[in-house]
Amino acid sequence: MPGKDVYGNVLVPVAGKPCILPVGENTKVSAKDAKMLVSCIDGNPQYSRGVVSVKDCYTVEKDVDFGVGNITSKGTIVVRGNVRSGFVLDAVGDVEVWGTVEDSFIKSKGSVLVRGGFVGSGKGKIEAEGDVTLGFARNQTIVANNVTILREAVDCTIYAKNIVKAGGDKISIEGGITTAGTLIEVEALGSKNEVYTDVEAGIDYTIHPDKINTRKEISGLKAFLKKVDKELNTLYAIKKAKGELPAQYVATFDHHLSRREELVKKLRNLVSSEVVPVNADAKVTVNKVVHAGVEIKIGEPAITLLEECAGVTFFLSDDEIKIKKM
Repeated sequence: MPGKDVYGNVLVPVAGKPCILPVGENTKVSAKDAKMLVSCIDGNPQYSRGVVSVKDCYTVEKDVDFGVGNITSKGTIVVRGNVRSGFVLDAVGDVEVWGTVEDSFIKSKGSVLVRGGFVGSGKGKIEAEGDVTLGFARNQTIVANNVTILREAVDCTIYAKNIVKAGGDKISIEGGITTAGTLIEVEALGSKNEVYTDVEAGIDYTIHPDKINTRKEISGLKAFLKKVDKELNTLYAIKKAKGELPAQYVATFDHHLSRREELVKKLRNLVSSEVVPVNADAKVTVNKVVHAGVEIKIGEPAITLLEECAGVTFFLSDDEIKIKKM
């Protein structure tokens, strides 16, 4: 439509150009509306070099921090840096982190690979319907189908539907809780310091999420009970050496006895309520050394290692845990 300038002269408009939508990878012009660009796949839209594309892989070229924020993807997420504390990565596909993951939450319907470590103050969690592979882990929670730790897992909480493997030479799994429905295989279990290490095979806690908190509470109570017993044993030794307990230790001794009774009662109540199906063929294999202080459980039967042993497999037979030398 012609217009006019400030003097009233007629201005002939410049002919418009046809609208060309910036069609890129995995996008197309809508069959219903020629002015609408639609995606051909579920994924992440990107505008680059004059076109709109949709990628099934969302790639972060640096750290995930406040400059990036939380990430939700219907495809795969790749982070070519670290994931700093306090962030969420939620993917329908796989998640791959080239660096280290701190106290963050990673959720994947596929598998998760962290080339570095998974470390922090215990607020982090990786939850995958597929497998999780980590360089190392400290004080974090992992829930997956299979879990592979290339080096060591220290003070972690691990729930695997099928298999847990840890390849650290001197330390594979130390402290924390490690459970697997089928197999736990490590190089070394526990530590020379006799750190309480809770290991259980035969139960798939991933399909019993309501039991996970109970299982964690039981492990915490057992670790505390071990510390109380250690203090009591020291006081008993003093009493035996002196013939009677010196007056300055009596109040402490009574406190520890009372605390022990409370812990035993709580454990009894929690264990009696914990009834889940058991895989009787499950086993725990330690290729090199199991240290004292490790508790191994397969179903209801449990044993606590009082001394170091090497190259063994623990398995269930006639409702008892048996040990086979490799």
